[in-house]
Amino acid sequence: MREQWKIQPPVLGRGIIPVLILLLLGMAGCRIAPAKPAGFVNPAVMRPSPEDTAFRREYVAADYNPDRIRKIFIKPVIFTDTIKNNNMQGMSTREMIGLHRDDIKDLVDYAYTALRQAVPKNSNFQVADRPGPDTLNIELALVQVVPGKPFYKGAMLLLVFPIGTAVDSCVNLITDNSFNAQAAMECRITDASGKLVMGLADNEKNKAAILNLLNFTTYGNQRQMIDEWAQNIVKQLANIKGKSVPAPAVFVLINY
Repeated sequence: MREQWKIQPPVLGRGIIPVLILLLLGMAGCRIAPAKPAGFVNPAVMRPSPEDTAFRREYVAADYNPDRIRKIFIKPVIFTDTIKNNNMQGMSTREMIGLHRDDIKDLVDYAYTALRQAVPKNSNFQVADRPGPDTLNIELALVQVVPGKPFYKGAMLLLVFPIGTAVDSCVNLITDNSFNAQAAMECRITDASGKLVMGLADNEKNKAAILNLLNFTTYGNQRQMIDEWAQNIVKQLANIKGKSVPAPAVFVLINY
């Protein structure tokens, strides 16, 4: 009788996926290295924050009390471009065809809207149309924007899915390479007298995931970062002194 042979799938293909997932989960706490101070908030008053909190540096006035605040006035968001991109970070097809400036305007407009929407969703504060008593003023500056590399991320899909994206996620987690979408911000919050009551600074890179659909856009990851910043800024304002907002996840299975 002829011996029957069954074709077995490659052991590597069967075993590497769960190994990569476990590796990713084990590195899920790895964040991008803190950005250098951009100067939008006085660096002399800022202090490093614990790794597991939402912001990399912060300042809270000793007498700050959220119970005294009723309204939040949000000033127009600006882009300072203080932290310069290197040549690889700045490489973007949209920049090559002259659309980068328009994209940045869209991002600062998006950030302004995100802040206005975050106030009623994450606190009992009201959005004010002008500065005034019992009102805090939020000034947010995007100090660096590193465009995403959708063509590179798409090329990773040419590898056997999801091995290609898993390998890319591992690289993104353990290195701050120039192929990551990145952004940095500084935020200062003042009272009606102009006194600084809170300063916040953070920088993030795209989340690592087995499949990150935002990687196939130039600025989708930055919009996600902006949404998280807006929510966390308002949450931090609503917190009593001594409490911090947890850091956002750096790894998810699917990001969209």
